[in-house]
Amino acid sequence: MNSITKKEKQILNSHREILWLQRQIEEYEQEEDPDFELPETITEQNIDEHLTQYSDHISELRSEVDLLAQLNQLKEKLASNIDAQYFTEKALYPKTSNQVNLLDKLTEEKINERDAKVVEFFNLLKQFTVKKYELTRLQSELIQQHIKNKETIKEIQELKQNDFSKAQVDHQTLSQGITESLNHLSTVRGVLLVNAVIPIIMTTNPHY
Repeated sequence: MNSITKKEKQILNSHREILWLQRQIEEYEQEEDPDFELPETITEQNIDEHLTQYSDHISELRSEVDLLAQLNQLKEKLASNIDAQYFTEKALYPKTSNQVNLLDKLTEEKINERDAKVVEFFNLLKQFTVKKYELTRLQSELIQQHIKNKETIKEIQELKQNDFSKAQVDHQTLSQGITESLNHLSTVRGVLLVNAVIPIIMTTNPHY
């Protein structure tokens, strides 16, 4: 298992590049080739000028190497500080107390809140279903009771009508009976009156 991190690989590559540049500079400085031939553009008159140019080029390479070395040191220092800070925070706060854990905690709270709302919703839905069923049952009973009330009212009206008709018949019968009784009484009274008056007349009028 490779235990070298990406950051350590970058530092190692930078260090290898610095070493390679240093070796190149040393080779340029120490290289002595007896069979070396000067280019046609270089003559004995301007050789000093070209040597100066090469020397300046080597100085530039050295400056680049120094700059790379400084950058490498800066990277190493920065990496060391980051590691120290990371392990320090990890040692001081091994479990929570960072933004990630805080975000996880807030997320968990929101999830729990959502779950509670879902449970509450389903409880309310269950209650609503029960109430809706109860309302439907009451509406059905109300309709049946309304029909029954109409039938009862109809029966009462029919009974009232029958009682009124019967009362009219009874009243007519009673009136007829009274009239007949009065007529009979008048007849009796007339007969009695005649029977009472005739003897009186006969006694008072000898020619009768």
